[in-house]
Formats: sequence, C-alpha cells, structure tokens
Amino acid sequence: MLLHGGPVATALLAVAYATFAVFAEHQRRQRAGCGCLGASATPATPLHVVLNLIVAAIAAIVAVGPPTSLVVTVAGDPLPGLLLVALLAVAASLCYLLLTV
Repeated sequence: MLLHGGPVATALLAVAYATFAVFAEHQRRQRAGCGCLGASATPATPLHVVLNLIVAAIAAIVAVGPPTSLVVTVAGDPLPGLLLVALLAVAASLCYLLLTV
C-alpha cells in the first residue's frame, strides 16, 4: 500500500480491517484474548474494535481518492512527505501502545 498505492489494494485493506473489527468484537463479547500485538491472553476491548474501524474507514476514504503512494508523496515534496512519514510512525506507535499497555 505504502509503496505502490492503488484503489484495489487499499479497498482490500479496508475490508481486512473491517473484518478485524468484527473479529475483535466477537472476541470482546466472548471475553477472549485478541491475539494481536500484546500477550495472547490480553482481552479484546472496545478500543480494539474502534481502532480497527477507524483504520478501515481511512482506508476506504483513500481507496476512492486519487491513487498515490508514500514514495510518490515524499519524492514530489520531500519536506511535507518526510513529515508525513514521521506522523505515520508516531500514529503507529500510539496505536501499539494503546493496544498493549
């Protein structure tokens, strides 16, 4: 997705995260572990469901927009592109912390 972009791959990513959200909700209702980033015994929480739905929505929005990739964005305008890369790293780190701590 980040290297090549494209609406088909991004739409598939949206479907995958929507599926993860359904699975996380199922696990949450069963009071079972989510089996994701933390320990396998870590219970699924509403936060798991919400974060998956947010990422699915973002991917769906990107899928209907003009096709681009992170490489093209950084190459086209390096300073804002590198800032975007840094913000993506911070967002990914925050999601990891939210799901594991």
